[in-house]
Amino acid sequence: MVEHFLSRWDAGTLEGQVLLSLLRSAASDADAAAAMRELFASQLVPALRRLIPDESEVPQRAALLASQILGLALARSVLELPPFDAMPPNLIAANVGATIQRYLHEPLRPSGS
Repeated sequence: MVEHFLSRWDAGTLEGQVLLSLLRSAASDADAAAAMRELFASQLVPALRRLIPDESEVPQRAALLASQILGLALARSVLELPPFDAMPPNLIAANVGATIQRYLHEPLRPSGS
């Protein structure tokens, strides 16, 4: 999943340029933020519904996943934080993937724990 995300948000592709432009704009423009929310609602949430058996957990898990994905895009392609900006996608996927798997499959922790 992480490698797929990195390929979609690659600044060297037209799709990646569009998505990164939307991310940059979403930080300061309400319409762009709404477009980003719609993108995740129309693509991420339906995909998670197929993976997560408990429908009531889908919104929380989608939010956790979105925070990781958007953080990846921001750090790697917008802020170009070294050495993250130059790390091979498979290395990022191998390390961030464990966090994504936890967000998707491990029990959600109750608040206050």
